[in-house]
Amino acid sequence: MKLHEIRNKHPPGTSQKHLTAMKQYMDQGLSFQQAHNKAEATGAPAFPNQNNGLGEATHPSVLVGYPLAWGSLIYVSYKMLKKQKVGPVAWMMLGGGIVYTAGRNIDMAEEGKQKSAYRNMFS
Repeated sequence: MKLHEIRNKHPPGTSQKHLTAMKQYMDQGLSFQQAHNKAEATGAPAFPNQNNGLGEATHPSVLVGYPLAWGSLIYVSYKMLKKQKVGPVAWMMLGGGIVYTAGRNIDMAEEGKQKSAYRNMFS
Protein backbone atom coordinates (compact mmCIF):
# COMPACT_ATOMS: atom_id res chain seq x y z
CA MET A 1 0.00 0.00 0.00
CA LYS A 2 1.32 3.44 -0.88
CA LEU A 3 1.76 6.22 1.69
CA HIS A 4 -0.99 8.38 0.21
CA GLU A 5 -3.41 5.44 0.43
CA ILE A 6 -2.57 4.99 4.12
CA ARG A 7 -3.03 8.75 4.64
CA ASN A 8 -6.45 8.65 2.94
CA LYS A 9 -7.61 5.96 5.39
CA HIS A 10 -6.80 8.19 8.39
CA PRO A 11 -8.58 11.29 9.68
CA PRO A 12 -7.06 14.72 9.10
CA GLY A 13 -4.35 15.64 11.59
CA THR A 14 -2.78 12.18 11.78
CA SER A 15 0.94 12.53 12.45
CA GLN A 16 3.34 11.97 9.57
CA LYS A 17 5.54 9.84 11.85
CA HIS A 18 2.61 7.46 12.41
CA LEU A 19 1.86 7.19 8.69
CA THR A 20 5.52 6.56 7.82
CA ALA A 21 5.83 3.89 10.52
CA MET A 22 2.69 2.18 9.24
CA LYS A 23 4.07 2.19 5.69
CA GLN A 24 7.29 0.59 6.95
CA TYR A 25 5.42 -2.16 8.84
CA MET A 26 3.04 -2.84 5.96
CA ASP A 27 6.03 -3.21 3.63
CA GLN A 28 7.23 -5.92 6.03
CA GLY A 29 3.96 -7.81 5.47
CA LEU A 30 1.72 -6.69 8.34
CA SER A 31 -1.95 -5.95 7.73
CA PHE A 32 -3.29 -2.40 8.02
CA GLN A 33 -4.59 -2.94 11.57
CA GLN A 34 -1.45 -4.77 12.71
CA ALA A 35 0.74 -2.00 11.29
CA HIS A 36 -1.43 0.61 13.00
CA ASN A 37 -1.18 -1.14 16.36
CA LYS A 38 2.58 -1.64 16.04
CA ALA A 39 3.12 2.02 15.08
CA GLU A 40 1.13 3.10 18.14
CA ALA A 41 3.05 0.70 20.39
CA THR A 42 6.49 1.72 19.11
CA GLY A 43 6.15 5.43 19.82
CA ALA A 44 4.41 6.74 16.72
CA PRO A 45 0.88 7.57 17.91
CA ALA A 46 -1.60 8.78 15.31
CA PHE A 47 -2.45 11.80 17.45
CA PRO A 48 0.49 12.48 19.78
CA ASN A 49 -1.06 15.57 21.41
CA GLN A 50 -3.85 13.48 22.89
CA ASN A 51 -1.42 11.31 24.84
CA ASN A 52 0.14 14.03 27.00
CA GLY A 53 -1.62 13.08 30.25
CA LEU A 54 -3.57 16.33 30.33
CA GLY A 55 -6.08 15.41 27.67
CA GLU A 56 -8.32 18.28 26.66
CA ALA A 57 -7.13 20.58 29.45
CA THR A 58 -4.54 22.00 27.08
CA HIS A 59 -6.87 22.43 24.11
CA PRO A 60 -5.94 25.62 22.21
CA SER A 61 -9.40 27.09 22.67
CA VAL A 62 -8.95 26.92 26.45
CA LEU A 63 -5.48 28.45 26.22
CA VAL A 64 -6.89 31.34 24.16
CA GLY A 65 -10.27 31.69 25.87
CA TYR A 66 -9.06 32.08 29.47
CA PRO A 67 -6.47 34.80 28.79
CA LEU A 68 -8.93 36.67 26.57
CA ALA A 69 -11.66 36.55 29.21
CA TRP A 70 -9.42 37.41 32.17
CA GLY A 71 -7.36 40.05 30.36
CA SER A 72 -10.41 41.88 29.09
CA LEU A 73 -12.14 41.53 32.50
CA ILE A 74 -9.17 43.15 34.23
CA TYR A 75 -9.02 45.91 31.60
CA VAL A 76 -12.76 46.67 31.80
CA SER A 77 -12.67 46.58 35.62
CA TYR A 78 -9.71 48.97 35.70
CA LYS A 79 -11.42 51.41 33.33
CA MET A 80 -14.65 51.29 35.34
CA LEU A 81 -12.83 51.87 38.64
CA LYS A 82 -11.09 54.90 37.15
CA LYS A 83 -14.48 56.07 35.86
CA GLN A 84 -13.16 56.12 32.33
CA LYS A 85 -15.12 55.24 29.21
CA VAL A 86 -14.93 51.58 28.21
CA GLY A 87 -14.88 51.22 24.44
CA PRO A 88 -17.05 48.78 22.51
CA VAL A 89 -14.06 46.66 21.50
CA ALA A 90 -13.25 45.99 25.18
CA TRP A 91 -16.83 44.88 25.83
CA MET A 92 -16.74 42.70 22.73
CA MET A 93 -13.47 41.07 23.85
CA LEU A 94 -14.88 40.48 27.33
CA GLY A 95 -18.04 38.86 25.98
CA GLY A 96 -16.10 36.84 23.41
CA GLY A 97 -13.66 35.55 26.01
CA ILE A 98 -16.42 34.50 28.37
CA VAL A 99 -18.45 32.80 25.63
CA TYR A 100 -15.36 31.15 24.14
CA THR A 101 -14.26 29.73 27.48
CA ALA A 102 -17.75 28.71 28.60
CA GLY A 103 -18.47 27.01 25.28
CA ARG A 104 -15.30 24.94 25.41
CA ASN A 105 -15.94 23.93 29.02
CA ILE A 106 -19.48 22.89 28.14
CA ASP A 107 -18.16 20.81 25.23
CA MET A 108 -15.59 19.14 27.50
CA ALA A 109 -18.22 18.42 30.15
CA GLU A 110 -20.55 16.87 27.58
CA GLU A 111 -17.72 14.67 26.36
CA GLY A 112 -16.95 13.61 29.92
CA LYS A 113 -13.38 14.85 29.60
CA GLN A 114 -13.28 17.91 31.81
CA LYS A 115 -13.17 16.25 35.22
CA SER A 116 -10.54 13.72 34.21
CA ALA A 117 -8.49 16.38 32.39
CA TYR A 118 -8.34 18.64 35.42
CA ARG A 119 -7.83 15.69 37.77
CA ASN A 120 -4.78 14.67 35.70
CA MET A 121 -3.48 18.23 35.61
CA PHE A 122 -3.60 18.79 39.37
CA SER A 123 -2.65 15.35 40.67
